[in-house]
Order: sequence, then structure tokens, then C-alpha cells
Amino acid sequence: RLLDTLYMKLDGGTEAMWRTITQPLGHADWSTMIGALRQLSDIVLQSMFIQGAYDNTQPDHIDAWIELISSLRPLSVQVYTVDRAPADTGVTKVPPARLEQIAAQLTARTGIPADVYD
Repeated sequence: RLLDTLYMKLDGGTEAMWRTITQPLGHADWSTMIGALRQLSDIVLQSMFIQGAYDNTQPDHIDAWIELISSLRPLSVQVYTVDRAPADTGVTKVPPARLEQIAAQLTARTGIPADVYD
């Protein structure tokens, strides 16, 4: 509570996608994490999108992600993609135009501002 703004990361709209993208080490409980995010106020969420071997840009995933973001009610969302070559060579960047579409969908459906970082 001593911080002006909390920046929290959430790369998946479902537990399965979150585990695929984030690959958490040890025991990580999705329900506990989402419950904790719901209790925080004044958060900015950061969400990374990727394509290739793992793809969280498909319409069904974007719908689930938007629904989850809507329930968390962050101040805003930062949408971005990988910046440097990931360890998994099957993962690729998402084109800026697609990131803009994702951000626009979120804002149109929820009113939550979204900024794209590429």
C-alpha cells in the first residue's frame, strides 16, 4: 500500500494458457493468484502475447482474457509481445497491428484503457 501503482503480470485468460505461457516453477495456484489480484486496487496489468508453438492471440483466448481482465478492473492494461528471441524457438512476436486489435477489443468491451508496447 506504500506504492503509487502496482504493476502485475497476467499472460493468460485461463489457467491452462497461463501455465503454458508463464511456466511457473514450483506450486503456483491459479485461483489464489486471481483472488489476490481481485483484492488489489489501483493495479496496472501487463499482458504478453505470443504466437507460434504457443498462441494466446486466438479469438477464444482473447475472449477469456477480456472477461478475466474485466472482472479484475485494473486501472489499465499494457499489451506487448516478446522483445528478444525467447528460449523456445517456436515462439514468435505478435505483429503490432494485432496487438492494437487486442488492446482495442479490451477497451471497447470493458472501458479499461489499454496501451500497446512493441
